[in-house]
Amino acid sequence: YESHASFVIRPRSETVLSGEFLKALDTVSNRSEINSTFAEVATSKLIKTQAIQKIGITTKQQIDLTVGASVIAGTNILEIRVESRDTRISRDFANAVGAETVAYVKSLYDIYQLETLDTANTPAKPKSPDFTLNLSLGAFLGLALGASLIFLIESFKPSYKEMDTFNIIDRETGAYNK
Repeated sequence: YESHASFVIRPRSETVLSGEFLKALDTVSNRSEINSTFAEVATSKLIKTQAIQKIGITTKQQIDLTVGASVIAGTNILEIRVESRDTRISRDFANAVGAETVAYVKSLYDIYQLETLDTANTPAKPKSPDFTLNLSLGAFLGLALGASLIFLIESFKPSYKEMDTFNIIDRETGAYNK
């Protein structure tokens, strides 16, 4: 199962109001580096460890737990994705990673902050396997393989050749043989 939480990266209102507006604008020009930094912070070992401790995940539940973060192209939106075998764990861990990232980022930059846009919801269906896709793909590939095998068998099958010794009519002239 996969859960998503999203966050907005924006300038702090105190910074803009306090007269450091030019510094904030200068930082805006380096936005892609800052956004990438926030995404890396979200997937760091420190943040994952803090989130695990916060929600109390056991070692067994951590086996298939994966975290990914990326900034949506052309925006200031950070998306955190968590995959797990348990729907509740994927949802809770995505929200915990987001909360720990927001807390860590507060001490990282004076100009930018992370603000929750959407919390993670419980996924309704598993990310994989997709039974409908697998079944239709399997049926199509099975039919294609079957048709290919029939074609190969028929093309390599020896053709029926009539023996000339038993013919009493010559094929070229149409006359009777001996």
